[in-house]
Amino acid sequence: MTTSSHSSTSESIGRRGGVGGTRGASGSPQETATDDAFVVQLITVEEAARRLSIARSHVYRYLERGELPSLLIGRCRRVAVQDLEEFVRRRRVAAGIV
Repeated sequence: MTTSSHSSTSESIGRRGGVGGTRGASGSPQETATDDAFVVQLITVEEAARRLSIARSHVYRYLERGELPSLLIGRCRRVAVQDLEEFVRRRRVAAGIV
């Protein structure tokens, strides 16, 4: 495991792109800070597509358009669960399904 020198926090980036060196119950990587108030769960694009019940290519389209934020860790693209939930909320509001 290597330590990222690009961040002011002491996050570590594992060989497979996991941040913080821990994995959640679903096996997806998690980012955790020392403060319990700040926890961000990161998922793969494939997992985001599965949760939305859409093709992975559609998720990449939303990422390219900037409609769904993501981050790159090494060569691995990750989506924060909170950003995915916000994306769905915005789509529901736009469709009048609030």
